[in-house]
Amino acid sequence: MNPAEPDFAVFESEMDSALTRLDGLFPAVPAEAAQGGVSFDVAAFSAVDEASPEGQLLALMQEAEMGETGKEVSFGISETVSGAMQKAQADFDAFMERINRDVLNFAHVESGAADSPVAATRISWTGDALTVLSAGAQPGDLREHSRSLHRELMSRNLRLRMFSTVTIAAGKISLALTTPGTALMALPMAYQYVSQLSQQWQAFQSLNQS
Repeated sequence: MNPAEPDFAVFESEMDSALTRLDGLFPAVPAEAAQGGVSFDVAAFSAVDEASPEGQLLALMQEAEMGETGKEVSFGISETVSGAMQKAQADFDAFMERINRDVLNFAHVESGAADSPVAATRISWTGDALTVLSAGAQPGDLREHSRSLHRELMSRNLRLRMFSTVTIAAGKISLALTTPGTALMALPMAYQYVSQLSQQWQAFQSLNQS
């Protein structure tokens, strides 16, 4: 395996670990939540390393709560929290744009020049596969196409597993947010939190950018 290629088994473990850590951060929703208070323990913010994924998540959650209610809050961190929220939203939007493309076709891979591919494979969500080869395709071209197809399928599996974990995490985070309208912000918060905890996801992102 290419050393830069993410290990899916390790990635699965990281996803499970992220949800476990989130449960540890919010073990239960206090009774005050039902009375319109902030449901997560604000005092816990001072006990958590503000540079950690948990610390950054708590900062975003406080901004969401205080922003919706019009209250002011001091986070005591160097980065402007509103800037952190914008980045979390932008990263999540880019992720969802790619997920939306995945939904249309489970996989479509072409190998060779963009204007004259030597091989193309389309795989539907039902598992049906269709591969078209050009008349001049060589064995080396087929091996390269096979590797490209493997990478594409792995990429989709990673993204879909990430999406599943993020939606579960967002549900947990939204339970700790009581101000109307803040639940919609739980998804970008969850995406940032989970991606920060996964070295495999970070390796995957770097691989795609190289």
